[in-house]
Amino acid sequence: MTEFLLQFAQNIGYFLILPIIIAWSISFLSSLLSQWLTIQTSYTITAILISFFGVVIHELSHLIVAIIFRHHITEFRLWQISDDGVLGYVNREYNPSSFYQKLGNIFISIAPIVGVTAAICSLIKFIWVPGLYMVDCKN
Repeated sequence: MTEFLLQFAQNIGYFLILPIIIAWSISFLSSLLSQWLTIQTSYTITAILISFFGVVIHELSHLIVAIIFRHHITEFRLWQISDDGVLGYVNREYNPSSFYQKLGNIFISIAPIVGVTAAICSLIKFIWVPGLYMVDCKN
């Protein structure tokens, strides 16, 4: 029983606490970089330099999974510069009486995690120096 509890605590640390700490750290550093770059240049240049590829991959992830779960796409923008700070969006409608489409809401919400991870692993696979491989993207 003690071994089970230790393994459970370790799994909570690896799969819940560690990702939260990493996500918060990336968010914090990204915010600092964005603020500094905006002060040095402009919001438009910051949006182009920092967010273009990330926003496109993020919104494509939502869009693809919404299509898989048969949601009706009413409008989408993979990337834009707007005064309200919205860089991209996917507007959709779904049938609330369909279990499959309601279940899709969960997967649509988390799709960018998978999409951005796949993009990062692809970049690592194609541009990383072979002798310095530290991340295994095969699994």
